[in-house]
Amino acid sequence: MVLDFLLQVWTDNHDREAIIWRDEAYTYGWLIERFGDWKRTLENEKIARTSVTVLEADFSPNAVALFFALLDHSCILVPLTASVKAKRDEFVSIAQGRCCGSAPRGWPG
Repeated sequence: MVLDFLLQVWTDNHDREAIIWRDEAYTYGWLIERFGDWKRTLENEKIARTSVTVLEADFSPNAVALFFALLDHSCILVPLTASVKAKRDEFVSIAQGRCCGSAPRGWPG
């Protein structure tokens, strides 16, 4: 796995806070669980490894878990936020993204 070291740190700190988002704390254990959920989703949806993947998301804990799952899946990741809305199509075209991912806005768990 590409992220072995990082996952070991998460595991070692399972019950500690990893992310504070919208005044709510999310633990490393929660992040590990969501990371696993996203990895299964990528496999089930047959997202090709090394595919250029445009991730349109905010900075929610769910988006963070998806970000790391895509990296672990060996995707070439192009993260975009709403702040680049005016140039979104141009950036997707430049990246030649084959797969668009999206972490639901406001969905933490």
